[in-house]
Amino acid sequence: MFEVKNHFGWQYICLSTDSRLGTESIDEIVSKALDMHLEGKNKVRLKGENYEGEIRDTKKYFTVGIFGGHYLEGIVEYECGKKDLAFLVWERINHELN
Repeated sequence: MFEVKNHFGWQYICLSTDSRLGTESIDEIVSKALDMHLEGKNKVRLKGENYEGEIRDTKKYFTVGIFGGHYLEGIVEYECGKKDLAFLVWERINHELN
């Protein structure tokens, strides 16, 4: 099953990552991807301690079960090779406000 995570009022699901990147690197990548999305950019270059690559906003809306949101995809290169990445992000809404 997918793990839903929170990041500054946004939620995301990692649809395709590689656990060998490590949780800290994946969190950095997602943070940069969300910043890119919020700033309205189409893509962002990634460079971390043990990886580099890019993330693109596909401008598509995607659903996985009951979750739906913006679909971001990219590729990173690190010591284990290249890996495709995919994330689903959506704004967290407080249902008690409605």
